[in-house]
Amino acid sequence: MNEEKRKKELQQKYLEFQLLTQQITEVQNHLNLLRTQEKELYDLSLNLSEILKIKDKIDSYSQIGAGVYLKTKLEDTKKILVNVGSDIVVEKKVEDVEKIIKEQLKQLNETINEIEIKLTFAIEKTRNLQEEILEMQK
Repeated sequence: MNEEKRKKELQQKYLEFQLLTQQITEVQNHLNLLRTQEKELYDLSLNLSEILKIKDKIDSYSQIGAGVYLKTKLEDTKKILVNVGSDIVVEKKVEDVEKIIKEQLKQLNETINEIEIKLTFAIEKTRNLQEEILEMQK
């Protein structure tokens, strides 16, 4: 292989390596956001399960801001208010909301798994490219 052709191929592989590395970083950031969302949905699901166990009226504390709580009395634990988008709030049964959250968690887990598989392949491809680049530089 002549020197000019080798340099051009090396530059092309290096550019591909850089682009792939940048894409991997972006996907990892996106994956971190999805995992944060997954944790929030999981915590919500646990909280809804706990609410279903409440039989009597109880005193509680409701967060009204960053580290600020208000003493409240839970009187009806069978229904909750849910923001359904565009600042529209509807009343729903806790059981129904719990089912919706569990379905969202299932879908989110599937998405995370798909992204992780694609990410693994992309990382492997960058390793292979890196090896090829190193070999071509010898």
